[in-house]
Amino acid sequence: METKRAAILDAALERIAGRGIHGTTMAMIADGAGVGTGTIYRYYRSKDALIEALFERVMCAKAAAVLEGYDESQPLEARFRRLWRNMLHYLRDHPRETALIEQVESSPLARPDGMTRYDQLLQPLMRFYDEILCEGLIKEMPLAMVSVFFSDAAISLAKQHLAGSLVLDEALEELAISASWDALCR
Repeated sequence: METKRAAILDAALERIAGRGIHGTTMAMIADGAGVGTGTIYRYYRSKDALIEALFERVMCAKAAAVLEGYDESQPLEARFRRLWRNMLHYLRDHPRETALIEQVESSPLARPDGMTRYDQLLQPLMRFYDEILCEGLIKEMPLAMVSVFFSDAAISLAKQHLAGSLVLDEALEELAISASWDALCR
């Protein structure tokens, strides 16, 4: 049962990354998963429900990757650097997942309700944001603006790297991290 569910989600990710949410049909997903279209509906009541489940799976994997090696006892700037680098590496190494995230976040689906596992994984990031704001290190701004200097910048750089227009070596990664930190700090 879980093998079929995983195959359906994997096929959906593959098809959506290549054709987009609206260009991908349930029949295409079923074909890619090696199941009948009706089988998908045993697991997901609709295409939107399937995309929501896939989005949550991808976002949980992304959160776990971003938090890898994160140590709340480290100084704030060191934590920022770890989080930023992890984000960049995840986005660079997972282009299909990144494409899905961007498509869902720019669609009416935006952010499905009930992503409690993802919300739990984000708790260290929320504590980091609160701490860095309370310390007065960064300019006071809404969390959505902070993400522009954090994830949006990393997404753009990862895309340029994948397109071959920019080779992100260690020196350029450091430069990008420092530029983001400087843009956020007072």
